[in-house]
Amino acid sequence: IEPRFVVQKALNMLRSTFPTSVIIVEDIQRDCGTILANSTNLHQVVLNLCANARYAMEEDKGVLRVELKRVERNVNQLPPDKDIKPGCFVELLVTDNGCGMTSYDVERIFEPYYTTREVGAGSGLGLSVTHGIIEDCNGFVEVESEVGQGTTFAVYIPCHDPIGHAE
Repeated sequence: IEPRFVVQKALNMLRSTFPTSVIIVEDIQRDCGTILANSTNLHQVVLNLCANARYAMEEDKGVLRVELKRVERNVNQLPPDKDIKPGCFVELLVTDNGCGMTSYDVERIFEPYYTTREVGAGSGLGLSVTHGIIEDCNGFVEVESEVGQGTTFAVYIPCHDPIGHAE
């Protein structure tokens, strides 16, 4: 699939459901390539990450930035505990300027049923499902967060067309 179409479709849907006080900024590279993924699953990843970003913004105000581009990752830029080959990846960045998370939370957020929200405000399954989808695509996720400064989720999925352009 060409992920840019899926990401744009998900963002269009989110714009209609998010309050206007949440500004969605998109920077989607036109020719970021193709990936081996199910479009419904990728759509779910974008929705989950963006919904979490929205909930992290206090009083439903803030900036949600979504970027999609093609990047090269060398062996030193890959998780050492996974069997992922260096090369071309499609990178999806979802950044918010919300409340951020502690390092303890960042370590646990992909665990099923773990949530930083108050009781009754979420099941704690969104990021677990997101992580599983990305791993099924032979990809990985990196998270950077600082309390009071916001969070960035960086999703990397190997390019299906590492040499040429998307057809």
